[in-house]
Amino acid sequence: MKYIPLSLLLFFVLSCVEPGGKISFNNNKEVIRSLFEAYNNHDWATVAGCYADSTLFLDASLGDSAIYQTQEATIKRYQALHQKYPDMKAEIKDIYSDGNHVIVEFVAVGTARNSQMKLAQCAVFTLKDGKIVENNTYFERK
Repeated sequence: MKYIPLSLLLFFVLSCVEPGGKISFNNNKEVIRSLFEAYNNHDWATVAGCYADSTLFLDASLGDSAIYQTQEATIKRYQALHQKYPDMKAEIKDIYSDGNHVIVEFVAVGTARNSQMKLAQCAVFTLKDGKIVENNTYFERK
């Protein structure tokens, strides 16, 4: 009987082992999954709540330089994108995490004026205290 608590403890510790043998008790990957779920539900307040009060964005759609954006500006940005692509979604292809970084390969899809958009992207998120503090998104500009 005394082996059951020890077995449960061992299971708990091993379930927190990440690639490279690192033990992690953070939920950064879940924060990012919540971000994408809120994005797909067009819940911009929840999307913005995944970010810190001021987040550094490197994203070609915002220009050639990294910029800081508030949660309010993030909501406005996604609302404008939603106006252009009312059915927009992001399909996660793969997700990786290591420490305070989460990398997501995904495809953004949507329709604008009867034209289908499909754009493969890769985003590197840096998190601190359960909030995204940096979001670097890469895709081919056409």
